[in-house]
Amino acid sequence: MTMKKRILSVATGLVLTAALALSPAVAGAGPRSGVVNIKLFTFHPNYIVASPGETLTVNNQDYAHFGEPHTLTANDGSFDTGLVTSDPAYITAPEGAGNYAFLCNVHPFMRGVVHVTNRAP
Repeated sequence: MTMKKRILSVATGLVLTAALALSPAVAGAGPRSGVVNIKLFTFHPNYIVASPGETLTVNNQDYAHFGEPHTLTANDGSFDTGLVTSDPAYITAPEGAGNYAFLCNVHPFMRGVVHVTNRAP
């Protein structure tokens, strides 16, 4: 991919991310599915409710469209997918109840929260 195309694809992703972040549909996306999809440089959902020790699947749909890898990495280091490309990645929700902020290490403007409940669903 040429530098010009890469810059254009990243710029397009940023514009779409800003538009989606302002959309009420993103905030209301189903937080209890156990699956996080990365699409248009945004985590869907970006607020995830999980039980302690629950496995969450992370799919990077941007890799097929833009060739962009992503990560889903807790700010405190409690979970990290490593680079996610075309294959799904998995994280395990921490055992302690609370909110765990996360971001994409490749694109730090991509952010979200895993809310770990204190009991099973």
